[in-house]
Amino acid sequence: MIGSGDIFLEGGASVMAGHDFLDAVLLDFTGCDILHYLDRTSAATPENMIYRRGEKLITGDLRRVHNGAFEIPVPRHDLFPHHRYHYPTVKRPPFATVLTDYGCPYHCRFCVMGKIGYKVRPVENVLDELELLAGAGFREIYFNDQTFGALRGRTLSLCTEMQKRRFHFGWQAWSRVDLADEELLGAMKLAGCHSVFFGVESASEKTLDAQKKGYSLNQVRRAFSLCRQMDIRTLATFIIGLPGETEADIRRTIDFAVDLGPDYASFNVLIPRASTEIRKEAQEKGWLESAPVSLDQSGSHPVMGNEHLDAEQVWRLKNEAFRSFYARPAYWMGRLRRINTLYEARCNLSNGIALFRRL
Repeated sequence: MIGSGDIFLEGGASVMAGHDFLDAVLLDFTGCDILHYLDRTSAATPENMIYRRGEKLITGDLRRVHNGAFEIPVPRHDLFPHHRYHYPTVKRPPFATVLTDYGCPYHCRFCVMGKIGYKVRPVENVLDELELLAGAGFREIYFNDQTFGALRGRTLSLCTEMQKRRFHFGWQAWSRVDLADEELLGAMKLAGCHSVFFGVESASEKTLDAQKKGYSLNQVRRAFSLCRQMDIRTLATFIIGLPGETEADIRRTIDFAVDLGPDYASFNVLIPRASTEIRKEAQEKGWLESAPVSLDQSGSHPVMGNEHLDAEQVWRLKNEAFRSFYARPAYWMGRLRRINTLYEARCNLSNGIALFRRL
């Protein structure tokens, strides 16, 4: 039994010591450490792992490689029941998830991905996977990179090759508003991109600076405007209850979300993920009653407040944000006009019913 994930990045050896069913912890899945660990005859020592050797715990160290590279075999997509997977922005099933990089070169205070380094797969390695998926009849791709387009030249090369090879995929990806200009969005659109997801987080410039987001509200507005001009759908994510924010600040964020006009909006409570600056701050300031090992990262219940709001107030404002954004007839009329496949119609009906039950 080999564990992986956030909780092992912060005191992984302690977690293993308290859970003797764990044989090892994998700190970086892009390398060959797991192969060395499983091959008992290998002379190589796993470096990015924590594992048991008799009664001892051997502790490796996560190497935070920046601007490195990694290559993986083409994943066995055929082993998964793709007809059972759904995603709100997919237009035509079946779709597959593809990862072209690992980690993130940015360092937002609430996110762990900037803590684990940043490496990318060679473009040809990614194209090999896309060729397999095209031959297997997949019609959509969900690029699960943290920041699609972080290395502009590499991303433009990938988009150019996707267009040349005529994969005819529709696809979506996460990116950043300060990367989204005419050149990048144009190349993505020509390669089949129909939806881009951006972390907006707050309508407060002060909050964005404090959380090390590295962009301005003007860049947010410009990115969403460009996507509308190019007929690329957008999803904006927001975090309710960031440090320093008052109820008035959060209401301004809700109004900003409505004015920004994304096709989808996601309002999330702040989750103090392991190994993040936010978690350390929350513990120091007493916003967390304890430091739980287990965290529900889907944000299905309130976890913490800040210096101005308690957890229940944050939760109430999050639900208010959903109602303010989605319970608008004008929004639903626009959403319905953009549906152009039967699959989308079914998904929108299902999602709409679930949303209104929740609200």
